[in-house]
Amino acid sequence: RASMLGFQEEDEGQYQEVLELDRLTGACMLVKSDVFKEVGLIPEEYFLYFEEADFCMRASKAGYKMIYVPSSVVYHEGSATMKNDSALKRYYFNRARLRFVFNGARLKDKVYFGFYYLFSNTKRNVMLLLKGKWTLVIGSTVGVIDYFKGAKKEAPQWISKL
Repeated sequence: RASMLGFQEEDEGQYQEVLELDRLTGACMLVKSDVFKEVGLIPEEYFLYFEEADFCMRASKAGYKMIYVPSSVVYHEGSATMKNDSALKRYYFNRARLRFVFNGARLKDKVYFGFYYLFSNTKRNVMLLLKGKWTLVIGSTVGVIDYFKGAKKEAPQWISKL
C-alpha cells in the first residue's frame, strides 16, 4: 500500500531534503521528453487515478529516478475532478486500481492481490452498507465489473447520478 509524502500533514518543514521516491503524483511532474520517448506517454486507459503511478513504474524500470524537490511550490486542489466520496469516484478508483495492479504483475502477485482485494473490498463494502452508503458500494462494484469487462474510458452515465 502506497502513501503520499506529507499527505494531510501540517507543513512544519519536515520534508526539506531532496528525496528519491518510488512514484510521484500527477499534480505536478517535470519530465524530459526523452523519458516519454523511451517509456511511452501517461496511459489514457486509466482515465482517472493511478495513471501517474503506472508511468512512474515504467520510468523507474527503465532506470529513471523519481525525485522530490522541496524548493518547488505547487498549489493543488485535491479531488477537484470528483466530489470527496461519490459512487463515480469509487468507480474510477477501483477500476484503475485493478488495472494498475494486474497490468504487468507476476502471476503470484496477481493471486495475492486478488485475495487481498476481495477480502478488503468486501469488508469495506459491508461497512459502507451498514452505514447506509449503498451508492458507494454500487460505484465500487460496477468499477470492478467494468475492469474485468475491459472498460477504458468514461463511466456509465447513470453512475454519476447516484
